[in-house]
Amino acid sequence: MLLLVVLALGWRAVALATKPFPSAPPFQAPWLADRALLARFDPFFPARADSGEGLPVTALPFTLHGVRADSATGRGSAIIAGGDGMQKVYAVGETLADGVSLAAIAADHVVLERGGTREALWLDSGGGEAVQRFDPGPPPPPPGMSRQQAGAGNGSGEGLTPENAPPSVMPGDEDEQPAPARAVRQQAQQADEPQP
Repeated sequence: MLLLVVLALGWRAVALATKPFPSAPPFQAPWLADRALLARFDPFFPARADSGEGLPVTALPFTLHGVRADSATGRGSAIIAGGDGMQKVYAVGETLADGVSLAAIAADHVVLERGGTREALWLDSGGGEAVQRFDPGPPPPPPGMSRQQAGAGNGSGEGLTPENAPPSVMPGDEDEQPAPARAVRQQAQQADEPQP
């Protein structure tokens, strides 16, 4: 009996060894996707701003004063003033006004979304020249030195008064920064922090 079982198993092994394996189905290349469609979609950084070239310039009463673009995460913040001139820091996705939200941030513009329509707001969207030239005049005298000692009396500091002299504060000296500058800086830092 045991001999019959061994012979039967041996016969099955020989039959399986001589039988050819089924061939794999022929390889078919996957369907080629529309590359233009893939170029418009970024699954990792969806909030990254478009180039802005094809977007219309917004007619809304907003003025872009500054951007802090973070190309690594697609986030960032923008300093935007409304029609009343009040500046506020906005992060991507925040609402600026009824039905208007900040969709994306680029280095020189932001993209606003209003009713499903995207519009660009550029840094130089406000009327007039983008860069205005002015003569800053001589620097203020060092602390502890009068204007006469610094040469203000010889005509080099003409028109420079304590009211229009630039502050002698070093950047990053937070205790010496004016309260509005400190508040804007804190708002920008808070806007860049990830929200839970």
